[in-house]
Amino acid sequence: MLGRRQKIPHIFFLLVFLLLGGVLSLFFGKDLNWDLTNYHFYNPYALLHHRYNIDYWPANINTFLNPTVDFVLYFMINTFPPIVTGFLMGAIHGLNFWLFFLIILNFISTPIQQQKYFIAMVITFLGIDSPHVLAEIGKSFNDLVVSIFVFAAIFYSIKIIKIQASRQTTSMKKIALIGLLLGFGTGLKYTAGIYLVGASLAFLFFPFSAWKSKIKCVTVLNIFALIGIAVTAGYWMVFLFYKYHSPLYPYFANIFHAGIPMDQVMFQDWRHKTNFPQSFWQAVFFPFYFSWSGAASDFPFIDFRLLIVYCLFICLAFVLKSTRNKFSLEEKWLLLFFVFSYIVWEYVFAALRYIAALEMLSPLVIYILIRHLISKTDLKLYAIAILYGFILLTMHYKINWVIGSWATPSFFGVKVPRKLLEINNNLALIPTVKLDYPRDAPQSLAYLIPFFPENWHFVGVPYAYKINNIFTDDRKNIILKHSGSIIL
Repeated sequence: MLGRRQKIPHIFFLLVFLLLGGVLSLFFGKDLNWDLTNYHFYNPYALLHHRYNIDYWPANINTFLNPTVDFVLYFMINTFPPIVTGFLMGAIHGLNFWLFFLIILNFISTPIQQQKYFIAMVITFLGIDSPHVLAEIGKSFNDLVVSIFVFAAIFYSIKIIKIQASRQTTSMKKIALIGLLLGFGTGLKYTAGIYLVGASLAFLFFPFSAWKSKIKCVTVLNIFALIGIAVTAGYWMVFLFYKYHSPLYPYFANIFHAGIPMDQVMFQDWRHKTNFPQSFWQAVFFPFYFSWSGAASDFPFIDFRLLIVYCLFICLAFVLKSTRNKFSLEEKWLLLFFVFSYIVWEYVFAALRYIAALEMLSPLVIYILIRHLISKTDLKLYAIAILYGFILLTMHYKINWVIGSWATPSFFGVKVPRKLLEINNNLALIPTVKLDYPRDAPQSLAYLIPFFPENWHFVGVPYAYKINNIFTDDRKNIILKHSGSIIL
């Protein structure tokens, strides 16, 4: 991955960024967000303790998401003090910063090494200082876990393109590695599939090799991406297919004809519908809409980096004929990857935390575009400094989920009353909520299940703000057949 001469300074920077991630995680507080209390802690427990034959939709539709990505967090919460868990999660996320730093070094042409490192550090820190990156450091959302694979894939893509430019050949082994990395990330969290599509389209429309070579490259990439998905999600898909007759259960139930409870039919389109552009023109100018409104996000924020990138691409379109030959091959690939990933994201998800990697990449894209849009060196430096300063000074966000204190003996601080523990064969009804839950909806309680005796049964009951009859036939049968106590 790195040459011998580069190893010592790059290992130093690796340690710096791991430490930075851990410290930032501790600074921002203990993660108690809704997703963690709903399914990130419960799902690994459910798989390891065979709860899918005992509990009924306790985390609602999220009960069936692939738990693989949460195994590490589940282990740490059960093993280490909260403050150690928080630091380690932040350190893991710090791998993104290091890989991003290594990517940036490939686009800085100054021969003076100290200047190169300084510029790369400035761009890296501006990438880190973005709302959805800072909000997720040390948290359980996993967007900063799958982005590690995305950044590693980008790094190797740049390396391949440099080799291709000098040798006029493409290393299919490295293309296979890129496919595996993107497949690993996609299998862990399916929303990372936008980067797989983005990389595939970037290689397909990459203006260098012949179409035959490009098609071969994309084919190899996607074959090994499927292998990567099989490694991280294959066992889970097999389990869902065996038990529920669908590898993606309960999603796409209309395609796989898998039965889901009637109260969930209304949620078959499980995406955040309110995030999507509401008109054609809003879709075209989407960054103008979400950059200061907090739309397409889980929390209010102001951040103009994606809007600036959008405007610079518009400027590029007017001078493309005179500038396209000035871009290096790796710059062309990165810009194509960025644009295609963004387009796929807006069409499929339109939830900003799913493109935390693009949010981080934005300062580098701004640097590349300004460098080619402006010819005079002094004006380039002024423009980059002004835009970076504007992003830094105007960026603001305010998270709306629960942040806990590190000064607790256990992560959740759960103490189940002794009288409850003495009662065997209980059935507990717990409220569950969905993506479009109202502000007065209850906090998810699925995270409590691992603290109760294993012979307890838990049935998720949807928070009834849109559902006429929350006790479907499945739930009625479970309750009627239960011979022990029933607790609400």
